[in-house]
Amino acid sequence: MKVVAIASPRPGNGKSRFTWDLLVAFADAGLDAVAIDCGGSTTLGEHNKIRAGSGFGALAVFAARSAAQLTKLLTKLRKAKKTVVLLDVPTGDIESEIRPYLAPADLTLVTVRATPAHIAETAPLVRPLLKAGKAFHYLLVCTPHGGATYDNVFLARLGMTMQEARRLLLPMSIASRPTMIRDLDANGIGVLEALGNARVDQEAVGQASMELRSIRQFLRDELDF
Repeated sequence: MKVVAIASPRPGNGKSRFTWDLLVAFADAGLDAVAIDCGGSTTLGEHNKIRAGSGFGALAVFAARSAAQLTKLLTKLRKAKKTVVLLDVPTGDIESEIRPYLAPADLTLVTVRATPAHIAETAPLVRPLLKAGKAFHYLLVCTPHGGATYDNVFLARLGMTMQEARRLLLPMSIASRPTMIRDLDANGIGVLEALGNARVDQEAVGQASMELRSIRQFLRDELDF
């Protein structure tokens, strides 16, 4: 069983929406995938309720209000031989509210907007991961063009070269599509299920579907599952 944590030092970086879409993408590939609302968040559970009410089958979504609850839940899921577990990590204080949920992760994805200022804010979150040799990658969000710029302040705060910083970036990004996301939330569906849905912008959905499939394959290759 592989555990992927999705984290961000601040709200509004698409963390929960991406976690939900990735869960749908794994289910679409026939994988036995699970997602967990961590730290009292109910976002994934709310998406799941809307989904069930819209005629789609509910997905495997659980909640863990504490790191201790998460440990017990992961033990049960491992015994059940689940393929991949996604953790929607809460935002808030990095030491007390975020870091405890990163410990069991085989890989952490840090969702962040593609600006030096936003990336620099992640320093307190990623520095300990770097120091401990824990696997993590940045996932750029709200960027229709992909890529990112790095300034000397950001590099200095993370203590890495530009080549090292770029190696931590996923080779794909998530573009900003607020209208499409609103429509998906209203129906409780994921990007890969929205193709052909007249109520959702199909051009945006088509591009988003390619992004999700690329990220899904990247994670499968990276974690070998």
